[in-house]
Amino acid sequence: MKIFSALALASVIAFASELLSRLLLPMIPGSVIGIIIMTILLYSKSIKYKAIEEVSGFFLDNLVFFLIPVVVSCADIGRYAGRYLFKILLLIAAGTAVVMLVTGITSQLLMKIFHWYETTGHGSEEGGK
Repeated sequence: MKIFSALALASVIAFASELLSRLLLPMIPGSVIGIIIMTILLYSKSIKYKAIEEVSGFFLDNLVFFLIPVVVSCADIGRYAGRYLFKILLLIAAGTAVVMLVTGITSQLLMKIFHWYETTGHGSEEGGK
């Protein structure tokens, strides 16, 4: 049951982040908003790491299977794209790299902010007194 509740929590956060992205912040990908939400929930101790550790480990261990539909779609484009195939694949690779870069930078920035917040005493139980 613990796995299902963690999966449900991850699904709710993913859905909420996509909804926020589409309605309020269309220039920020929903995945980045989801990472920000999850980071805030973890650092504020609203969610304990142990509660999502097993599900997140499963997703990380099987990440390659989630990329199969993207690869198949790219292969299927080949017959329609003709002479533009190289440019299309280059754009897909560049877009993927940009999303990975922005996600990594956002995660590291949030980790630094929360680390600073905890080391300056703002994250303590006394509220930094």
